[in-house]
Amino acid sequence: PLTAGLALALSTSIVSYAQTTPPVERVHAASEGVTRPYSHPAIDEAGALKGAALLSALRQGGLNLFMRHTQAGTVTPQCTASNLSPAGERDARFVGESFRKLGVPIGRVLSSPVCRVADTAKLLGLGEPKPSNDLSNVPMPQDADLDAARGKRLAEMPARATNTLLVSHLQGGKTQAQWIYLDFGEIVVFRPDGKGHSNAVARIRADDWYDLMALENK
Repeated sequence: PLTAGLALALSTSIVSYAQTTPPVERVHAASEGVTRPYSHPAIDEAGALKGAALLSALRQGGLNLFMRHTQAGTVTPQCTASNLSPAGERDARFVGESFRKLGVPIGRVLSSPVCRVADTAKLLGLGEPKPSNDLSNVPMPQDADLDAARGKRLAEMPARATNTLLVSHLQGGKTQAQWIYLDFGEIVVFRPDGKGHSNAVARIRADDWYDLMALENK
């Protein structure tokens, strides 16, 4: 965890960095890891959340935030060493610090049990992650329907005035059209309707947090 002095320095530098650095250079891992175009989930532009409206919604709670792990490093069979690259560790801490700095409330953190995802969830520092096979990239048991399991998670209502963070992978389904495609550290924001369904309303790449931070100075 960051010391109070380091946390203050980081929060100050985030705003300065956002004002002076082009987006493509801000978080290198944000532009890596996806070579295919996004196909799922579709976001209706008419109901999409952006900028100040997105930040306000995040602060109010009631959203499910589906996040891909940050950049992977050496893969080990046991989670006894970090499975993230140095950049991945840095970006996970940055995203978690952004949540705290912006006052985005997190009630629960669920995580795939796969090491690189569990490492990301822990480094975010947003609460003790609870492992969930529903968020794995491999069906558990083997015949499980990942798309259906994920859909149920995304439709769950978070605790009052909080958001639920689900840390996962490029997560699949029975057909390629059901896959969720994300960059490292990217989040797809889902709004559950309380009737067993949810709609995707925003995407937040790792470097988008700089822009949300910059709104604080406007």
